[in-house]
Amino acid sequence: MATIREATDALQQHLGFDPARSRTISRQLIDNGLLPAGAPGLAQQLSIDDFMTLLCAIAFDPLLRGAPDAARCADALTPGGACLGVDLTMDGETAEYWPTTIPQSARQALDIIAEMALGDRDSQRDVAAMRLEFVANWPEIAIYDGDRIRRFRERGSNAAHWGERGHRRSTTINGSALVDAVRSLFK
Repeated sequence: MATIREATDALQQHLGFDPARSRTISRQLIDNGLLPAGAPGLAQQLSIDDFMTLLCAIAFDPLLRGAPDAARCADALTPGGACLGVDLTMDGETAEYWPTTIPQSARQALDIIAEMALGDRDSQRDVAAMRLEFVANWPEIAIYDGDRIRRFRERGSNAAHWGERGHRRSTTINGSALVDAVRSLFK
Protein backbone atom coordinates (compact mmCIF):
# COMPACT_ATOMS: atom_id res chain seq x y z
CA MET A 1 0.00 0.00 0.00
CA ALA A 2 1.17 3.51 -0.83
CA THR A 3 0.00 6.99 0.08
CA ILE A 4 -1.02 9.64 -2.45
CA ARG A 5 2.18 11.57 -1.77
CA GLU A 6 4.34 8.47 -2.31
CA ALA A 7 2.46 7.69 -5.52
CA THR A 8 2.79 11.22 -6.90
CA ASP A 9 6.47 11.28 -5.95
CA ALA A 10 7.03 7.98 -7.78
CA LEU A 11 5.11 9.28 -10.80
CA GLN A 12 7.40 12.32 -10.86
CA GLN A 13 10.66 10.51 -10.16
CA HIS A 14 10.20 7.59 -12.54
CA LEU A 15 7.73 8.85 -15.17
CA GLY A 16 8.25 12.61 -15.13
CA PHE A 17 4.69 13.70 -14.26
CA ASP A 18 4.24 17.02 -12.44
CA PRO A 19 3.57 16.19 -8.76
CA ALA A 20 1.33 19.22 -8.15
CA ARG A 21 -0.91 18.30 -11.10
CA SER A 22 -0.85 14.64 -10.01
CA ARG A 23 -2.04 15.59 -6.51
CA THR A 24 -4.78 17.81 -7.96
CA ILE A 25 -5.97 15.00 -10.22
CA SER A 26 -5.86 12.56 -7.30
CA ARG A 27 -8.10 14.95 -5.33
CA GLN A 28 -10.61 14.91 -8.22
CA LEU A 29 -10.54 11.10 -8.21
CA ILE A 30 -11.06 10.94 -4.45
CA ASP A 31 -13.98 13.39 -4.66
CA ASN A 32 -15.59 11.20 -7.34
CA GLY A 33 -15.11 7.94 -5.42
CA LEU A 34 -12.47 6.50 -7.75
CA LEU A 35 -9.71 6.53 -5.12
CA PRO A 36 -10.17 5.75 -1.43
CA ALA A 37 -10.63 8.65 0.96
CA GLY A 38 -8.42 8.61 4.01
CA ALA A 39 -9.75 8.71 7.55
CA PRO A 40 -9.27 11.87 9.63
CA GLY A 41 -5.59 12.17 10.40
CA LEU A 42 -4.69 9.21 8.17
CA ALA A 43 -3.43 9.33 4.60
CA GLN A 44 -5.20 7.41 1.86
CA GLN A 45 -3.74 4.00 1.21
CA LEU A 46 -3.58 3.12 -2.48
CA SER A 47 -3.50 -0.43 -3.81
CA ILE A 48 -1.79 -1.23 -7.08
CA ASP A 49 -5.20 -1.00 -8.81
CA ASP A 50 -5.71 2.48 -7.34
CA PHE A 51 -2.24 3.48 -8.55
CA MET A 52 -3.12 2.34 -12.09
CA THR A 53 -6.38 4.34 -11.90
CA LEU A 54 -4.34 7.43 -10.99
CA LEU A 55 -1.82 6.70 -13.75
CA CYS A 56 -4.60 6.41 -16.37
CA ALA A 57 -6.15 9.69 -15.27
CA ILE A 58 -2.82 11.51 -15.46
CA ALA A 59 -1.52 9.89 -18.66
CA PHE A 60 -4.64 10.74 -20.70
CA ASP A 61 -3.77 14.39 -19.89
CA PRO A 62 -7.33 15.62 -19.38
CA LEU A 63 -8.59 18.95 -18.14
CA LEU A 64 -8.88 18.73 -14.36
CA ARG A 65 -12.67 18.38 -14.43
CA GLY A 66 -12.27 15.53 -16.96
CA ALA A 67 -9.91 13.48 -14.79
CA PRO A 68 -12.62 11.13 -13.42
CA ASP A 69 -13.87 10.38 -16.94
CA ALA A 70 -10.29 9.77 -18.09
CA ALA A 71 -9.77 7.34 -15.21
CA ARG A 72 -12.93 5.43 -16.16
CA CYS A 73 -12.02 5.45 -19.85
CA ALA A 74 -9.69 2.44 -19.71
CA ASP A 75 -12.59 0.25 -18.53
CA ALA A 76 -14.55 1.04 -21.69
CA LEU A 77 -11.75 0.36 -24.20
CA THR A 78 -11.74 -3.09 -25.78
CA PRO A 79 -9.08 -4.82 -27.90
CA GLY A 80 -9.24 -3.25 -31.35
CA GLY A 81 -12.65 -1.75 -30.56
CA ALA A 82 -14.24 -5.21 -30.64
CA CYS A 83 -17.73 -5.72 -29.27
CA LEU A 84 -17.01 -8.39 -26.68
CA GLY A 85 -19.44 -10.19 -24.46
CA VAL A 86 -22.60 -10.32 -26.54
CA ASP A 87 -23.27 -12.79 -29.33
CA LEU A 88 -26.42 -12.53 -31.42
CA THR A 89 -27.73 -15.98 -32.22
CA MET A 90 -29.66 -16.96 -35.35
CA ASP A 91 -33.09 -16.46 -33.76
CA GLY A 92 -32.32 -12.90 -32.55
CA GLU A 93 -31.73 -13.85 -28.93
CA THR A 94 -28.58 -12.66 -27.24
CA ALA A 95 -26.24 -14.99 -25.44
CA GLU A 96 -23.45 -13.80 -23.17
CA TYR A 97 -19.95 -15.11 -23.64
CA TRP A 98 -16.61 -14.01 -22.33
CA PRO A 99 -13.51 -15.20 -24.16
CA THR A 100 -10.82 -15.93 -21.61
CA THR A 101 -7.79 -15.77 -23.90
CA ILE A 102 -7.67 -11.96 -24.24
CA PRO A 103 -8.15 -9.09 -21.79
CA GLN A 104 -11.70 -7.73 -21.94
CA SER A 105 -10.63 -4.10 -21.49
CA ALA A 106 -7.56 -1.90 -21.54
CA ARG A 107 -7.85 -1.62 -17.78
CA GLN A 108 -7.64 -5.39 -17.38
CA ALA A 109 -4.54 -5.42 -19.60
CA LEU A 110 -2.95 -2.60 -17.58
CA ASP A 111 -3.66 -4.43 -14.31
CA ILE A 112 -1.98 -7.55 -15.72
CA ILE A 113 1.05 -5.45 -16.74
CA ALA A 114 1.24 -3.90 -13.25
CA GLU A 115 1.14 -7.36 -11.65
CA MET A 116 3.87 -8.52 -14.05
CA ALA A 117 5.99 -5.53 -12.94
CA LEU A 118 5.84 -6.95 -9.41
CA GLY A 119 6.62 -10.47 -10.55
CA ASP A 120 9.86 -12.32 -11.19
CA ARG A 121 12.76 -10.97 -13.27
CA ASP A 122 11.44 -12.48 -16.51
CA SER A 123 8.07 -10.78 -16.07
CA GLN A 124 9.76 -7.50 -15.21
CA ARG A 125 11.94 -7.81 -18.31
CA ASP A 126 8.83 -8.36 -20.44
CA VAL A 127 7.18 -5.22 -19.05
CA ALA A 128 10.41 -3.22 -19.37
CA ALA A 129 10.41 -3.94 -23.11
CA MET A 130 6.90 -2.48 -23.51
CA ARG A 131 5.68 1.04 -24.18
CA LEU A 132 2.23 2.24 -23.14
CA GLU A 133 0.65 5.03 -25.18
CA PHE A 134 -2.37 6.99 -23.91
CA VAL A 135 -4.01 9.05 -26.67
CA ALA A 136 -5.52 12.32 -25.45
CA ASN A 137 -7.45 13.31 -28.61
CA TRP A 138 -9.71 10.25 -28.59
CA PRO A 139 -10.03 7.30 -26.23
CA GLU A 140 -7.24 4.88 -27.09
CA ILE A 141 -4.50 2.98 -25.31
CA ALA A 142 -1.81 1.27 -27.37
CA ILE A 143 0.53 -1.29 -25.84
CA TYR A 144 3.73 -1.73 -27.83
CA ASP A 145 5.29 -5.10 -27.08
CA GLY A 146 8.27 -5.66 -29.35
CA ASP A 147 7.00 -5.68 -32.92
CA ARG A 148 3.39 -6.25 -31.78
CA ILE A 149 0.93 -3.44 -31.03
CA ARG A 150 -2.27 -4.04 -29.11
CA ARG A 151 -4.70 -1.15 -29.50
CA PHE A 152 -7.67 -0.67 -27.20
CA ARG A 153 -10.45 1.56 -28.50
CA GLU A 154 -14.13 2.26 -27.85
CA ARG A 155 -16.50 -0.54 -28.83
CA GLY A 156 -17.39 -0.44 -32.50
CA SER A 157 -14.50 1.81 -33.55
CA ASN A 158 -11.85 0.70 -36.01
CA ALA A 159 -8.48 0.60 -34.26
CA ALA A 160 -6.71 0.74 -37.63
CA HIS A 161 -8.04 4.27 -38.21
CA TRP A 162 -7.44 7.49 -36.34
CA GLY A 163 -10.30 8.50 -34.08
CA GLU A 164 -10.42 12.09 -35.38
CA ARG A 165 -9.12 14.23 -38.18
CA GLY A 166 -5.97 16.20 -37.56
CA HIS A 167 -3.09 15.58 -35.21
CA ARG A 168 -2.69 12.87 -32.57
CA ARG A 169 -1.58 13.90 -29.08
CA SER A 170 -0.46 11.18 -26.75
CA THR A 171 1.64 10.33 -23.70
CA THR A 172 4.00 7.38 -24.00
CA ILE A 173 5.23 5.60 -20.89
CA ASN A 174 8.39 3.53 -21.02
CA GLY A 175 7.85 0.04 -19.58
CA SER A 176 11.07 0.04 -17.58
CA ALA A 177 10.07 3.33 -15.92
CA LEU A 178 6.69 1.80 -15.07
CA VAL A 179 8.42 -1.22 -13.51
CA ASP A 180 10.60 1.10 -11.42
CA ALA A 181 7.58 3.15 -10.25
CA VAL A 182 5.46 0.12 -9.36
CA ARG A 183 8.30 -1.68 -7.57
CA SER A 184 9.28 1.43 -5.61
CA LEU A 185 5.75 1.64 -4.22
CA PHE A 186 4.60 -1.95 -3.80
CA LYS A 187 7.66 -4.19 -3.37
